[in-house]
Amino acid sequence: MIDNSQVHQYCSFQRNGLFFSFFLYPCRAFRRGVVDTLEAVIAARPRARIVVICHGGVINACAGHVLGVSDPFFLDAGYIGVSRILAASMCELSVGSLNETAHMRGG
Repeated sequence: MIDNSQVHQYCSFQRNGLFFSFFLYPCRAFRRGVVDTLEAVIAARPRARIVVICHGGVINACAGHVLGVSDPFFLDAGYIGVSRILAASMCELSVGSLNETAHMRGG
């Protein structure tokens, strides 16, 4: 059970550029690691279509970097939502879509 002091501590971590999971990790370092890894994957497979399956936190880090959003939790990525990050030849990233969920509706 999470009590108010833990919630306050979590909010304090978030405001100071840290997030809490099982450990503390600077958000900027996490975001940089995500972007560096994605750029390395893109560079290793030029002109290829690449699929990355990941947690919503990774989507937030990558999309936040591309869009210039500093809030590490700006997107409430849905379960099995699809986000498309597009890469130009020089690893210039852009957002194709965020959190597509139409495939979950059936029909």
